[in-house]
Amino acid sequence: MKKIKKALSITLSVILIATMLAGCGNKTKNTTLSKYLSNGKTIWYIVQSDNYANVGKDSQVTDIMVFYDDGTFIEADVDKTLGAVENMKDSEIIELVEQRNKENIDYKINNFLYEIKSKLCPIYTVEQWEVEVETFFEYHYEECKPDGSNPFSPNDINLIIDDKQIDKYDDNSEIWGKCKEIIANNVLDCYSTRDYKTTANNIYNELTQYIESTQIYKDRIAKIQEFIDNPVLEYKLVVNTDETGNNVGNESIVVQHLSASYVEMYITSIEIELFTNANKESEHYPVCYEIYDSYYAGFNSMDSQDKTLLTRVDKEINFVYDEMGAKNTTTDNADTVFEKIMLYEADKNTNEGLL
Repeated sequence: MKKIKKALSITLSVILIATMLAGCGNKTKNTTLSKYLSNGKTIWYIVQSDNYANVGKDSQVTDIMVFYDDGTFIEADVDKTLGAVENMKDSEIIELVEQRNKENIDYKINNFLYEIKSKLCPIYTVEQWEVEVETFFEYHYEECKPDGSNPFSPNDINLIIDDKQIDKYDDNSEIWGKCKEIIANNVLDCYSTRDYKTTANNIYNELTQYIESTQIYKDRIAKIQEFIDNPVLEYKLVVNTDETGNNVGNESIVVQHLSASYVEMYITSIEIELFTNANKESEHYPVCYEIYDSYYAGFNSMDSQDKTLLTRVDKEINFVYDEMGAKNTTTDNADTVFEKIMLYEADKNTNEGLL
């Protein structure tokens, strides 16, 4: 399948060197990723610093990922220092990530649904509707003023809508006709009230409610609605073999990712490639940092000299790869572990939405 691969290449160091930082001892207990991630909720920080050796309390945390033992995860962009999150309880960090993860998903979905509705009917913002209605009254009040000899017609609504918008709609369609009726009725009421703000709110709310009630809209967003009702994204550990096919070469975490373009919404995969380097002479620093009273271990980035992926650990924990066939892992199929899920697909003949 075609997969948007945003490779975050990272080095998993398996040796914690005593001389590097105080408190990082040689007597370490090995644990695999699958075992570690099975311990309920585990919190991981993407930390940015000028180089690996200088990771400390003032290093910037740009993202936090929370992995659950049921194979799901959440993530959030943040702007905090490692020292700041060290002073937070795990429960506070998870609550923060949960809230921001929800906000991020809601933002993507709401923007996309807004675009779908705007293909059926002019769904401006309330502020835009206020400007449109006020401008209409400023230039067309006398021309379109309803009276016995010149009743206000829904066709006059074309004067309210931006000319560039008119071509988007089918004037003969039932939906577009109903939308013009809603706009016309509210503008008629505004002739007596001249309350543009209330009129704008009424138009926006009534158009939104109407579009959401149509069967064509419900049919087209059915899969999106399923995701809204259960907004779960999953991850999977993938053990990759070396060139012989007999030994473990490296390990990856493949995560699902919600993406949206102007005409499509889908769930695709991102592969986080992990590498271990047991060679003490390696140019990559072993990962073990002491921040205040805690120890952090994890991964160094192969792509970047300024990023680490860390989790707060007992000082005696050391990460190693899972073996082939390990529980809760799969082998050599990072590209197919999650199939691409289309929640809404464009009409490829018109480059417009299926609506």
